[in-house]
Amino acid sequence: MNLIGSYEEYCREHNYEMKEDQKNEKEIKKCRFIINDKFLPFRYSYRFKKVGDYTVKYIFTNYLTDTNHMFYNCQALINMDFTYFNTQNVTNMNSMFYGCEYLQSIKLSNFNTHNVTDMSWMFSHCTSIPYIYLSSFDTLNVTNMNGMFSDCKSLKKIDLSGFNSQNVTNMSYMFYNCASIRDIHLYHFNTQNVTEMKCMFSGCSILTLIDLSSFNTQNVTNMWGMFSYCKYLQKIDLSNFNTKKVTNMNHMFYNCESLYKIGRAHV
Repeated sequence: MNLIGSYEEYCREHNYEMKEDQKNEKEIKKCRFIINDKFLPFRYSYRFKKVGDYTVKYIFTNYLTDTNHMFYNCQALINMDFTYFNTQNVTNMNSMFYGCEYLQSIKLSNFNTHNVTDMSWMFSHCTSIPYIYLSSFDTLNVTNMNGMFSDCKSLKKIDLSGFNSQNVTNMSYMFYNCASIRDIHLYHFNTQNVTEMKCMFSGCSILTLIDLSSFNTQNVTNMWGMFSYCKYLQKIDLSNFNTKKVTNMNHMFYNCESLYKIGRAHV
């Protein structure tokens, strides 16, 4: 089984520069780690070099508080089942699955995300996954969803019905370049505290309709390129948008070739 033991080790092997807050190489002796029924010494994360299906079990992971970059750039992963993954004390899931380019399915129904505050770039560059079911996610305490699904180019459906976004301040690049998604249901989103919506839907090239009637944009300051390159977007109602604090709307509808009706926003 060809593995690299951690994100830090991966960066050293590839001579990548890493920020201080991304350094989390550690061993937690009480945790147990099993791949394909084989016990291995617990390490914070592993790089799977050989493409294939892995049954991964992290047991007693209630000791973990951070899973950021845990499976960063694990391009060999195809299917992942997190039934035995305990995340009850995790606060940071930043870039957890970033760059898992061949990941096709992922089971997260048992994830406890109640204490998570950062989900930025969590699934970014998962370019092969068609569906992500997150209805069980508790996002009450999340403040950062920046780039959460960016560059999920094959994503066709995403279930966000359980999302509570009342404390989120950053939604920039959240659905950036989700080029296969035809509709996104965000009517229940609470955006009262969001300040950043830069490129939020940019590159959603086959999206035709989007209902943002429930969006509260009273605190948003940046809408740069928000709908840019939505080539098939035909109609959008922004009549409830409050743009009094927005300082940047440049390229907001850039290359929206099919757009013929925009509901007027409040200014």
